Amino acid sequence: PTLTRGIMSPSPENPPSANAFADAENRHIDMGEAKPLNTWLLNLGLTTDDVAFRVRRKKVLDGKIVAVEVFVLPTDVAEKFTVEELKNAHYVQMLGKFPETAPHAMAYTVMAREARAVGASFLEIAEGAPFLHTSYIYYNQEGRAVATGSISYPAQQVELRMHFALTGTHNAVEGVRGRDRTPPDAAYA
Repeated sequence: PTLTRGIMSPSPENPPSANAFADAENRHIDMGEAKPLNTWLLNLGLTTDDVAFRVRRKKVLDGKIVAVEVFVLPTDVAEKFTVEELKNAHYVQMLGKFPETAPHAMAYTVMAREARAVGASFLEIAEGAPFLHTSYIYYNQEGRAVATGSISYPAQQVELRMHFALTGTHNAVEGVRGRDRTPPDAAYA
């Protein structure tokens, strides 16, 4: 499958740049085996008794937080990658290194939300401030969920334009609709 890149501009006043988000600095928050949200475990086909590998990082551009990412992988998938890749790589490209982890279909949910205490702290915005929350699940060719997580953007600092094109079987994309139910306020748990 082929994925066209999304475009993110650091602010509505600046013209869109195809590399703006890619050029943002990754600031590692934490990573390791964790007991993430039950929803994320279930998204990965795991049980609520399982653990997964979670990475949390901030994306910083020109000294401003432009996003906070939470990336969750089954432990057997996480073991395929180096610590440096998990801290800094573009996740779709990283997963594409191996046929068994390469994303074939993706399910996204995008919502506008108000930040609660923990999310506000990570995003460096006031509690109650608006943010754009995107949660997702990435599926491999066989339909296995190989990653789930979220990306949250402070509303006042970003303009987000997303356009995706997956080539391949239409049924693979149809089969994943409606399966991501990650509660946005719990994204930082």
